[in-house]
Amino acid sequence: MFLLYTGVLPKFICTVLLMTVVFLESLTALGLDHYPYPFESCTVDQESKRYICVQNSISGAVSHGKSFVKYGNCEIVRNQRPYWYSKPVGGDDPNDPRLKDPVFKTEYDWVVSQIRSVGCSCCHTPKAGVAPTGWDIDSKGVFTDQLSTFGLAVFAGENVDFERVSKFDPRENYGFAMTLTAVPTQDPERFKSFFDKIIQERGITQDEINQQRRFPGGVFDFLWEQPTVECAEGIGVMPDGTIQWGSESARYIWIMNEGSPNPLGPPSLDTPSGTIWKVRVVPSQRPVFSGQIYGERGIGTIQDVPRYSKPQPLELGKTYKLYVAKDIIKPNVNCTFVFGDI
Repeated sequence: MFLLYTGVLPKFICTVLLMTVVFLESLTALGLDHYPYPFESCTVDQESKRYICVQNSISGAVSHGKSFVKYGNCEIVRNQRPYWYSKPVGGDDPNDPRLKDPVFKTEYDWVVSQIRSVGCSCCHTPKAGVAPTGWDIDSKGVFTDQLSTFGLAVFAGENVDFERVSKFDPRENYGFAMTLTAVPTQDPERFKSFFDKIIQERGITQDEINQQRRFPGGVFDFLWEQPTVECAEGIGVMPDGTIQWGSESARYIWIMNEGSPNPLGPPSLDTPSGTIWKVRVVPSQRPVFSGQIYGERGIGTIQDVPRYSKPQPLELGKTYKLYVAKDIIKPNVNCTFVFGDI
């Protein structure tokens, strides 16, 4: 499938459309018709004979010194985020003098090992079974030469909206955090410092950095800022608990307090503050339709909020937010209703 940008639509809208097309085509290649939700898998490490568990997500990680590609599921990761091939350019000189500088080499090797331990590596090493796109941590030279100004800014944590970056709690992710950079690392200050120096080495000014688009941007900004409207007649939670959202199918349902942020993607942004009840359909099951019952976990669904109990009863006359999505980044309904008035 191809998209032709004619200049009629804003460029960022075309980028969003292209990402969506690539995302859907990649799901088809995996044999799925929906987003593969992150999950934890465990594999016996042949060296230690212990289980190594990993969150199968682009922001998931294994312990430092180990390879995510070996223990994680890169097919899942590459189908959570659009993958397309862009040939890495440069960074292929094995005689790069920087590699003979012991200080630089130590930091460079550490940065590469950090990236190798996270899900991001699924698209950036030939060891993952696909051609590395954009940049290759196993290039013969210094892979950072393959990064654009925008790429370096993201690695250095510049122009990054961290509140819109979905991430795991470092305590559940081998200590890998996304606090100062958009790449998970066990030492954010050290990681950022390395890329700050690369930016300085390139002669890139702060003004040039500031001119780069913000990350993640695009569809995430659009969904984050999408206004919540008043529900149409017949849409919302009925007095008997039945949830109505129209005729479209759904894989995710949220009942939230009025004014709650819009959900984005997992692992951390799909349960925003104010979520009272959230259910999602098991990946192997077909989507559901209107008629689900508030507080009841239907066949083939998982209740994420609250995790182990029934949700609080809705109060008559109180306004709530209904957010229903056909899939991640594909909302059906984003509206408010007054419980008991429908």
